[in-house]
Amino acid sequence: MIEVDDDTRKFWEIFQPGYPERMVEVADKKRRFAYYTNADTALKVIRNKELWFRNATVMNDFSEISYGIDLIHKVFSGEAGERFRVAVEDIFEGTIGLVDKRLQGWMHDWELETYIACISEHSEDEDKSGRLSMWRAYGDTAIVVNNAPMMAFTDKLAVYSGQ
Repeated sequence: MIEVDDDTRKFWEIFQPGYPERMVEVADKKRRFAYYTNADTALKVIRNKELWFRNATVMNDFSEISYGIDLIHKVFSGEAGERFRVAVEDIFEGTIGLVDKRLQGWMHDWELETYIACISEHSEDEDKSGRLSMWRAYGDTAIVVNNAPMMAFTDKLAVYSGQ
């Protein structure tokens, strides 16, 4: 099992159930990841040893950001939102007020400062054709890498991988 503090474990139990077990599975099976992009960017990524993200505002489907923000609003309003607020307050008193304040401050940044890279779990049987057919429209290349960068627990760059 992955070693984390109690608050992190509780967060996972509430918001990402099964996440630690999935991380262990990916590590144990030595699963690889594919980074989908175009050939020009792939060469730059390899030469510079860095992963490139794109600002979501310049992508053709910005609606994912708006959709996520709308979901947050729905969670915090109505009957289900009230149950959610009560449940969180029972576990971490004072959290909802802090979350409300921070959410209001973050909304603008999420809309303008969200950066995305297409990374997918990659199996050996996908070496020839890849997994995500829709991303082939955005790029003609996949760089397949081991799982170490995706499995690291660090906040040094303020970049976090999610499931």
